[in-house]
Amino acid sequence: MKLNKKILIVSVLILTNLLADNIEIECDTNNTNSCASIGIEYQTGTNGKVDYDKARLLYKKSCENKDNLGCSMLGHLYVKGLGVKIDNKKAIDYYVLSCSYGNPYMCNHLGERYEKGVGVRYDYDKALNYYTLACDDNYAKGCFRLASLKLQDKKHTVDTDKVITLLSKSKELFGKECDRGIQEGCNYFRDLKDY
Repeated sequence: MKLNKKILIVSVLILTNLLADNIEIECDTNNTNSCASIGIEYQTGTNGKVDYDKARLLYKKSCENKDNLGCSMLGHLYVKGLGVKIDNKKAIDYYVLSCSYGNPYMCNHLGERYEKGVGVRYDYDKALNYYTLACDDNYAKGCFRLASLKLQDKKHTVDTDKVITLLSKSKELFGKECDRGIQEGCNYFRDLKDY
């Protein structure tokens, strides 16, 4: 019985190393999502050790090949100062790339930063633009934040029909999140019950 356990453990270790090698080979052949995945392993230490420099290099390679995950993770390193000097400008630049490569979460995140003036100057128009991009890509929070921003606008006349449409769309999208078991979606869906 002890021999079988040893064989099993050795087999698992060999398979784990083979899988890791395959992912690294995919990264080397420009499968950029693999590069970002390996970067996350180095950033979090799930591969056995934390190495922010390797994570940064892998994210950079991924981002240079227009992978939105690599760009957003690279921005995260700069916001948190993980292996690099904290640099909000660089972080924002990478978040912008991530958004432009199709990451609606990051578009929404940029909208929040510009709306609240976090790491950037407050800019209503940029917040509006990024929330619109997120909402157009069916990101529920983007639609919700866009409606909220429009309601708070004191310079322009509020288009209530547009706001109601945005709130209805965000409610529908939050409902889908809730159906997938995402509690935050359920919470927003409940709060938007009247739309």
